[in-house]
Amino acid sequence: MWGPHTIDRCASLVTTQIPTYNSYYSDPECVGIDCLAQSDWGIHNNYVNPPFRILNKVLDVIVAQKACATVITPKWVTKPWYQRIIQMSISPPIRIPNNSRTFINFGQTPESLKNPRWHIFAWRISGELA
Repeated sequence: MWGPHTIDRCASLVTTQIPTYNSYYSDPECVGIDCLAQSDWGIHNNYVNPPFRILNKVLDVIVAQKACATVITPKWVTKPWYQRIIQMSISPPIRIPNNSRTFINFGQTPESLKNPRWHIFAWRISGELA
């Protein structure tokens, strides 16, 4: 919907949704290790499905680099990052089915599947709105 995306920021060789991606660990195909350490967010149409614990840091990078991104998050209205993502939103969020057809298990349970009652959303955000 908000693509084509040019980079998957939180991926691995087996989970990437896009040929160009950042990985948490060294990976033969990734273009950079640790998405938070990359300085090219502003030149990409970013797809970000991060570990939920780093969402605030992801938003910090998007703001600092004035980037646009599609970010996958749970609906956690009590988390500090939740109001920020609402303010940064440039399109209404889209609810994503929280099941094994959407979030594939590659040997480690995806964070979103750890609680099937979570409501998961895709947000289109801009760092220029923060």
